[in-house]
Amino acid sequence: LKPALEGRSPELRKAAVAALGRIGVPAALGLIFVMTNDPVPTVRFEAIRCLGRREGRPFVNALISKMEDATLGRVNYIETLGRIGDRAALPALKMQLGSGDSAIRGATLTALARIEGERAIPLLERFIRSSRERIRNQAIDALGETGSPRAVRLLATTLARTRETARRRVIRAIG
Repeated sequence: LKPALEGRSPELRKAAVAALGRIGVPAALGLIFVMTNDPVPTVRFEAIRCLGRREGRPFVNALISKMEDATLGRVNYIETLGRIGDRAALPALKMQLGSGDSAIRGATLTALARIEGERAIPLLERFIRSSRERIRNQAIDALGETGSPRAVRLLATTLARTRETARRRVIRAIG
């Protein structure tokens, strides 16, 4: 994978970093750390995501401060913080819920579900009760990320009350 990491195409470098992340050996971890300095932001984000919770912890504060300054691409910061899964990011992520942007809200709900797990269920329940379908769908997707039996029960009751278009989304979240 080293030649792919040094290639000109950012998409190729990003794919190579993702492959290294799936390998999970110490030699791959060193190469991933090197790619956190890539000049292309999407490659850097993928490298940080592949580091995981323990190795990604040093990047959390920098990601939070850059996320708060960013107007475009904020979703990438939120998704990366969610994949790292460090609880230090929770206050900054919860502040993003006030954003009027639906993509930011959806990424934030998913990140909160990944970080907090079952503790995020009460928050997600409030969003599931929303009258707006897009908000309900984002909460359903986020519930699927908690990995909690309680979330599965909530999704099962939601399945019984939803229309056909949302049922597929609930089934995908359960599975």
